[in-house]
Amino acid sequence: MNKERPSSASQPKEEAFSSTQLLISPVNSLGRAGRVPQFLKTANLLLIILGAIWGAFALVKEQYALFLADVILVAVGLTSYYFLRSKRLLVSLHWLLLSLLIWVVGVAYFISGSGVNHNGAVHYWLIVYIVGIHFVLFGAALILQTSYVAIAILAFILIEYDLVSLDPKYGFPSHDTLLSHGLTLGLVLIAIAVLMRRYIQELGQAEKRAQIATIRSNELLNSVLPPSVVQKVQREGTTYTQTAENCTILFADIVGFTPMSERLTAPELVSLLNRIFSRFDQLALKHGVEKIKTIGDGYLVVSGIPEEVSDHAHRIINLAQDMLVAIKEFDGLSIRIGINTGTVIAGIIGQTRIAFDLWGSAVNVASRMESHGIDGRIQLTQNTYALIKRDYDFDPP
Repeated sequence: MNKERPSSASQPKEEAFSSTQLLISPVNSLGRAGRVPQFLKTANLLLIILGAIWGAFALVKEQYALFLADVILVAVGLTSYYFLRSKRLLVSLHWLLLSLLIWVVGVAYFISGSGVNHNGAVHYWLIVYIVGIHFVLFGAALILQTSYVAIAILAFILIEYDLVSLDPKYGFPSHDTLLSHGLTLGLVLIAIAVLMRRYIQELGQAEKRAQIATIRSNELLNSVLPPSVVQKVQREGTTYTQTAENCTILFADIVGFTPMSERLTAPELVSLLNRIFSRFDQLALKHGVEKIKTIGDGYLVVSGIPEEVSDHAHRIINLAQDMLVAIKEFDGLSIRIGINTGTVIAGIIGQTRIAFDLWGSAVNVASRMESHGIDGRIQLTQNTYALIKRDYDFDPP
């Protein structure tokens, strides 16, 4: 049997991190990193829409300076959105974060005022700012995230408690204080609710994708490894090995398949093998034996490992008889079958394309029984014969 050379693809090169990845992690359509462009898009749209609403309110109240400030806010959102559409993610992100800080402080100082001695409430927007930062800056950007949050909190405290003297030259009328605070707080809560809703939806989708991936992973593992082995490895996290003294091994080989393969096209060849081995798989499942692998046009099964059974030889013989009948469903084909009983070592090998495999002289002897056998017949060793000689009819070799 030829040994496959390890593929170079099995050892992928480590991807280099770009400046974007260092700040916000690789951007893709799934998971946490996928939230970055989605968050920026949502934040920009919220900025534009809520800024327009607040601007309309200022225009109705004939607060033209505040209206101009809201026009600037909408312009900030449009510019950030333009950078985002132009695939300049970092520029869009930092433009938005820096511009909002400057805008809030500037509007609080020159236009609306804030805190306990003034009438505005513009610094409430810093709450949205602080909440939003945690959705786009994480991982390697911890220092940057902390800096933005610290500045925003400091600005909020300074404005709220007038720790820096504000000079709202175009202050909001005192008789509209309740209305302005209520509108601002309402818009802030709407913005936070929308951002959190998007975040929760993304988490729900990520959880669903993780569940689907886990199910598919388990299905894949169960298709290449015995279920009991999968459970043991998942539970204990160790490399699986097992030795069993009483196992019966079956090798089967399709007679004349190599010459036939020269007459078939590749799709016809693969389709034929798939139909034959799928039929054998059904029989292996029926008789409760463990399929190990196919080797070209050969088929290897075992009984007695990983689960010990007392009738391992009988199961294999019954399977072999059914295989002889099943191969007749495929015109012009026959098989040789070799069987042996003895001690077997089993285990999982490989890091890529892992396989559950068997070793030991008992396995080699079963292979020799097949290769030296007769078409359409079952050839077995004295070890197996001693276990089942009273239950079946035999011909001498």
